Amino acid sequence: MGREPDRRTGGPGRGPAMPERRRLLRGALGTAPLVLSLKARPVLGSGGCTVSGLLSGNLSGPAPSCEGCTPGYWKNHPGSWPAPYDPGTCGSGKGKGKGAGCNTPGGWSGGTRFADVFGTGGLAHFALSADTVAAIGGDASMLTLMQVLWLGGDEDPYRLGAHAVAALLNAAHGGVSFGYTPGEIIDLFDAGYATDPEGTKNGFQLLNEQGCPL
Repeated sequence: MGREPDRRTGGPGRGPAMPERRRLLRGALGTAPLVLSLKARPVLGSGGCTVSGLLSGNLSGPAPSCEGCTPGYWKNHPGSWPAPYDPGTCGSGKGKGKGAGCNTPGGWSGGTRFADVFGTGGLAHFALSADTVAAIGGDASMLTLMQVLWLGGDEDPYRLGAHAVAALLNAAHGGVSFGYTPGEIIDLFDAGYATDPEGTKNGFQLLNEQGCPL
């Protein structure tokens, strides 16, 4: 399946990360493709709102005003999703078990598909349950961005998919000072989901937890 033609366009969380969190992330990230890619990338005009900039503590200048909203924010605020990404429609009732509906992948229909943005190769990261596969019509390529946000931990190892989706939406939203474009987030997911999913997730998580301005 092809990718969205405008997937590499888009707009640009608060304060630098706490020292304790920076130390934790340095150890967890190691030599992840995410960090290696970002260290070679110039810091954007919004300040040190990059993984390497946040880990360094931005000691060379004033603290940047970095922002980022978590996966929890984006899955509960579909009205805030930036174009061209569509959260779909809640309330199809296809989910199973307690809380079925808006709180399950099967409770959402339509919307932007994960594979159309991140590519079909990235679907290999997920370990979808039989219930989820049935709820999305038996075809993993139908999995949407919103459905990824609602996957269980066993279905989305390390929560990489959820943090990648959140990073994408942060990057595309003009009201979030995030420091990356959607295309860069897509490239970083592509570079790390197979070789270092945990390290890649940790990098996205650091960016997504800077404080949500929305």
